[in-house]
Amino acid sequence: MTYQDIITNAFETYGQNLTITTAGSGRTIRALMTPMDNGTVGVFFDANEQVGLYKPSISLFVPGSETSPPLVGDTFTDGDYPGPARIIITVQKVQAFRIAGVIVLYLALCD
Repeated sequence: MTYQDIITNAFETYGQNLTITTAGSGRTIRALMTPMDNGTVGVFFDANEQVGLYKPSISLFVPGSETSPPLVGDTFTDGDYPGPARIIITVQKVQAFRIAGVIVLYLALCD
């Protein structure tokens, strides 16, 4: 079993369904979502960018096995929420994480 398989299995077990919309086309993926802490904001955004972030900002973790990773400007909607008041977040930055040269995880920084 590869690192990518291990991470993908964890997302299948613990992730939630989110709908990602790219250029008007939507698809459902499994992801993990958490509020972005000040340390993460400070690492990825300069002072000017931090001023423009909507709060709460979101760290969205997506498995590296996704064939179409999140891109800046994509939007995510909470696919598990049954009502009309869904969470909609917009990707501001994306960071890929690799092990032995293979992408195993994407971090989408959203607000």
